[in-house]
Amino acid sequence: SLFDERHFEHEFFLQIQKSFPLVEQLIVVNQQRQINKKIGKANDENGDLSIIHYPYLKHLNLLNTCIDYHKQFLFDTKMCLTFHVRVYMNYEIVRKVTRNFRRNSTRSNCAKMNHA
Repeated sequence: SLFDERHFEHEFFLQIQKSFPLVEQLIVVNQQRQINKKIGKANDENGDLSIIHYPYLKHLNLLNTCIDYHKQFLFDTKMCLTFHVRVYMNYEIVRKVTRNFRRNSTRSNCAKMNHA
């Protein structure tokens, strides 16, 4: 579980992936907005960010987070989810982030979810 009163940036999740490559469950509890938001830009404009991949992740819980963390894990320019991952997110926030499940940059990760 990750809990803090300070915001988690993309680089923090990248360090988690490098430090704990076998992580199977990730629970994020944080309502602080991210400061360095580069989500929503095209891949070529986002070249300085590494796409994060947790290859063994089976459970992801973002119920107690703000919209920024939903974007962090749904945008394919930031994150590559594994197939059949069980995700716990706020449905209304997911609808907003995915533009009612029509946003191209979120389709890949949404398709990999086994249960949301």
